[in-house]
Amino acid sequence: MSNPNPPENTRSQRREKAAADALRSFVRDTLLEKFPLLEPEELNLPLTLSLQINCAEAGELRFEPDLRSQVIEQAEAYLNPLEIFHDGCVYDFHDKKSKRPPSSLSVFSGYDAFGHPKWAPVQELLTENTSLNIFPGKDLKTEQLAAYGKNDKAYNILAQLILGPQPVPKAYQQLCGSDRFALTLQIVETRNARAHFSLEPNLLIGGLLPDERDEMLQELPLRPLHEAVMHLKNGLIQLEQKALSAWHHQDTKALNTALQNVPRLLSEFSHHIPPIT
Repeated sequence: MSNPNPPENTRSQRREKAAADALRSFVRDTLLEKFPLLEPEELNLPLTLSLQINCAEAGELRFEPDLRSQVIEQAEAYLNPLEIFHDGCVYDFHDKKSKRPPSSLSVFSGYDAFGHPKWAPVQELLTENTSLNIFPGKDLKTEQLAAYGKNDKAYNILAQLILGPQPVPKAYQQLCGSDRFALTLQIVETRNARAHFSLEPNLLIGGLLPDERDEMLQELPLRPLHEAVMHLKNGLIQLEQKALSAWHHQDTKALNTALQNVPRLLSEFSHHIPPIT
C-alpha cells in the first residue's frame, strides 16, 4: 500500500531540482535562439559540461568555456554529425570536431603533427607595419602528418588571410571579451557527407558565432570590410563553378588550374579593404 503522505524532498533535493530546472530552461532557450527550426520536444541532446567551482562560502562557479558556447558547440556537433566543415570553425582531425578561436585576437597559425589546430595572437603572424598577411594552405600543414588529415579533402585549406587588430563595435565587446578583434579568412576545399565538392569561405572571429560575426561586420566602421567579404564571396562562387565542372568531369588538371586562382582572390580582397581606425 502506497504512503498517502510521502515525505517532502530534502533541502538538497529541492536545490538539485531548482538547478536542473534553471539549466534546462537556459539550454532550451539557447537552442531555440540559435536553431529556430528545431523542435526541442523531439530532441534528446547529450551534453557534457565543463565547470570549476570554489566551495567556500563566498566562492563561485564558472563554466569554462562559457555555458552558452558549450551548449551551442555540442548542439552543432550533434545536429550535424556527418559534416566536417562548420562556418566559423577549424576542423580538428585528431579530436574529430570543430574548434573556434580561443580569443578575439587569436588567429589560426597551422596544424600540429597530430592534426590539432594551433592558434596565435595576430601580432605574432604580421610583419612590421602591416595589418594583414596571406598564407598558402600548404604552409599551414607543414607539420601535419598524413595520418592526421594532411591530404584530407574533406577540410583542405587552400589559402588563408589574417587581419587585425580591428575595432569591435561597442555592442559586441562583451561577446568578444575585447574592444579589438582579429579575423582569420580561409578559402577551404570541402567534401560533405555525400562526398560532394565545394569551395567555402570561412571567417573566424573568436567569441562570435557566425550570425553574430556577420551582424557585427555590417556595423560602422566595419561596413567596408563586410563589402569586401561580399565581393570575395561573389568571386569565389564564379571560381567554384569552374572547379565544380572540372570535378564532375574528373579533369584533375583543370581542377588544379582553377584552384590555383584561390590566392589571387585573397590578394584582391586585401586591396578592397580600406584603413580602419
